[in-house]
Amino acid sequence: MPLVSDLEITEKDVKRILSKVIKDVNPQGCWGWTDILSKDGYAYISIGGRKGKKLLAHRVLYELFIGEIPTDMDLDHLCRNRFCVRPEHQEPVTRQTNLLRGETLTALHASTTHCPQGHPYDIFNTRITSDGRRVCKICNNIIHSRERRAKCLHC
Repeated sequence: MPLVSDLEITEKDVKRILSKVIKDVNPQGCWGWTDILSKDGYAYISIGGRKGKKLLAHRVLYELFIGEIPTDMDLDHLCRNRFCVRPEHQEPVTRQTNLLRGETLTALHASTTHCPQGHPYDIFNTRITSDGRRVCKICNNIIHSRERRAKCLHC
């Protein structure tokens, strides 16, 4: 996604952008967007006319009011509202941090600190499989001990 600093944004562009913002649309103080929202709820704006570049509005406003976003960073919506374009509600973070702070299954799984039996997922008790899953060593040992005992009884 191109950065605002890569484009020539005129005073007319800035006025048009700000005309699409409604401030304090909720108790959190989010700035709502009155124009195009993507199917997943993010605000978009075109810079340079109808055939211009389509940019995420929250990134444009962040760069206009706060400063350049490092190229290897995402903007995380601290308010958890994708439609929000308020610059103070955005924080530059790594893609991994942004994903783990989200409300996806991956984020939920990563935030799980114990196995279903209550054993900790820590450096001593966790094995990572080749496909990236976490395995509780205590539970794994219990399961394999039962299997070994069951085989001996049927010999």
